[in-house]
Amino acid sequence: MKGLVTKLLGFGLIIIGIYWLSQGILFTNRSAYYWWQTIPATGSVILLLAGLWMLFNGRRSDRNWSWILIGGAIALIFMSGGIVIRPTSLWDFLIGFSALFGGSKLVN
Repeated sequence: MKGLVTKLLGFGLIIIGIYWLSQGILFTNRSAYYWWQTIPATGSVILLLAGLWMLFNGRRSDRNWSWILIGGAIALIFMSGGIVIRPTSLWDFLIGFSALFGGSKLVN
């Protein structure tokens, strides 16, 4: 019973840490002003789908390539302007990271 309460408290702290750190992340769906601004957005969808397909349906040797494709998709998402990261204070970062770290220690 004590272990279950500790794990639940750890999961709660992890969720609080993720919430606290994600306060400065904005997801937008702004329309592109020029036709070439949609290229990173389209490329990110294609790379993400290809990476997920390779991860779940590919051979075991293709798993590293799938993670590379997923990482490329994340980079293209940032390039397209779909994700905006606002500045955060050191205090907010410290609270969020401490909750994540403490929660992971309680779960393990």
